[in-house]
Amino acid sequence: AVAYARKIARVEISTDGGEHWEQADLHKPDDTPWSWTLWSRTADFSAGQYEIVVRAIDEAGQSQPSNPADVWNFAGYLSTSWHRITLSVR
Repeated sequence: AVAYARKIARVEISTDGGEHWEQADLHKPDDTPWSWTLWSRTADFSAGQYEIVVRAIDEAGQSQPSNPADVWNFAGYLSTSWHRITLSVR
């Protein structure tokens, strides 16, 4: 997410396509206000297929948009929507 002058307050991850959310752990020193906010989350999966979705929320409570079409532009700038991947577990 692009938070500009605001810090990332939390990162949330969903393992069911955005139906339910859990908070990730943030790993960022307080003395680096303009750096990336790293995060991690441990999850257990049974066999199956999952849509993993991640979103960030800044300290003003603003979240990334859920869909790239909400922020689309010709050059691709500011395409900061939720990140999605499909995970297959055997």
